[in-house]
Amino acid sequence: MTTTEPTTTTEQEGGPTDVAQNVYKGVKDVWAWAKDSTPISPFLGIAEDVASKVVSMAGTNLEEIDGNIKPQVSTLDSKFLNPAIHAIVRVILGGVSKGDEFVRPIVMTILGPTGLLQIEKEGEASSTTTEMKKEPMKDINPETTTPPITAK
Repeated sequence: MTTTEPTTTTEQEGGPTDVAQNVYKGVKDVWAWAKDSTPISPFLGIAEDVASKVVSMAGTNLEEIDGNIKPQVSTLDSKFLNPAIHAIVRVILGGVSKGDEFVRPIVMTILGPTGLLQIEKEGEASSTTTEMKKEPMKDINPETTTPPITAK
């Protein structure tokens, strides 16, 4: 087997995925790397030679089979895997936004009265995020604190 050229990916609703093509290319690349640089490389070379002999008896070669597999893998990606992945991502992202709409009021109700959150009131300047109150820390154990350094 020989290494393959990079596969072209199509962008569909937010980015390329082409999982099957990437897995197929990755397996071929790992095979090529292992065949050239690992202790099991003689066995991989023998396996590839046997596979070449078997497919040659069927009247073809490994490159031709590889050429026939690539369009099938691309079809698998474009018709099944990519749409399924994009649908799952849409559902998850939709759930995250709904979860935020549901959880935020509960958190604000619980943490608001404790003073941990500074809740904006109408008419005040709004900030982009809810800020924590900035209160000075009280010394819990004053005898272990270091006094501040002052310039003379």
